[in-house]
Amino acid sequence: LAGFNTISADNNFAEVLVPPIDRSISGKVFRDVDKSGTFNGTDSGIGGQTINLTGKDVDGNTVTRTTTTAADGSYSFTGLPEGTYTVRQPAQPVGTSNGTTIAGSTGGVASNPTATSSQIVNIDLRADNRTSINNDFAEIVGVGSDLVVTKAADKTVFTEGNLGTYVLRVKNIGV
Repeated sequence: LAGFNTISADNNFAEVLVPPIDRSISGKVFRDVDKSGTFNGTDSGIGGQTINLTGKDVDGNTVTRTTTTAADGSYSFTGLPEGTYTVRQPAQPVGTSNGTTIAGSTGGVASNPTATSSQIVNIDLRADNRTSINNDFAEIVGVGSDLVVTKAADKTVFTEGNLGTYVLRVKNIGV
């Protein structure tokens, strides 16, 4: 092998570090006045509501975040790694009952209105799914019956042989 070059120098390989693509999930908690399940007309956002996010990124790492809705009812989780997520509304807003929970633009499975807390599971933020919008929690205004019955007595203690009266009041509270 005499006369052949046996030394190879300066063979460099450039590596380019590609930053991860940030992903996001957003939606709204709102009073669904017309009970349509979509934000429209006279519907209004509900601020101050806690929304929890849990999930796993594509490497199997657990991701957990919490946020609070803005005054207009909107919420957003940004800077998420590629993965699959759940958003959950752990508490019912005061003066409302569960309406329709709506899975957003990248799909998922929304809980039904009879659930004790509302959630959307399996929100897919993998591959080309970078943004999931309209993951909404519609709330129905008014809880319980429109009819209220109250009872009052003219005495605090009833004894044998003495008359006492009860007054029953029935009122439609118009909720």
